[in-house]
Amino acid sequence: MFGCLHGNCNQSFECNCEEGWDGFFCDQPMCKKGCHPTRGYCNYPGECRCRIGWKGGMCNTCRTLPGCAHGYCNKPLECVCEAGWMGIFCNLPVCREGCDVENGYCTKPNECRCRVGWQGEKCDECFPYPGCQNGHCVRPWECICEPGWKGFLCDEKLNFCDKENPCQNGSK
Repeated sequence: MFGCLHGNCNQSFECNCEEGWDGFFCDQPMCKKGCHPTRGYCNYPGECRCRIGWKGGMCNTCRTLPGCAHGYCNKPLECVCEAGWMGIFCNLPVCREGCDVENGYCTKPNECRCRVGWQGEKCDECFPYPGCQNGHCVRPWECICEPGWKGFLCDEKLNFCDKENPCQNGSK
């Protein structure tokens, strides 16, 4: 018969398929036994190729979104983040709770690293100017003197009142 691709015929309009082939003209390969009927396909008998979004020997397992770093899928081409990760590709770590958003960062889940000039468990304490003795900071590298101190490093005691009667007219 004309059009009988992978078979033979004994009479007109007959097509006896070779093993592994099916269809009216024996032109459809029979996929590997167990190959998922909609998620898999085959070009030759006995194989099982997966459609986009599926993987595995029988195409029964979903494939994650390409680029998904720390995630899994429940359906094809999705990226559900594992604990401690976030973002479209689950590639951004979730920092330790309380880590200052502006002054801290993390490279792995549940850590808190401080940017330059910041310190402390939550990276919310500024680092004072090196050598600052009796002062504090609001922003990194400052040295704001505590009461009774002066100088660039707050290392000079204000001692005006230590002099004998520096104040006049009864003031203290």
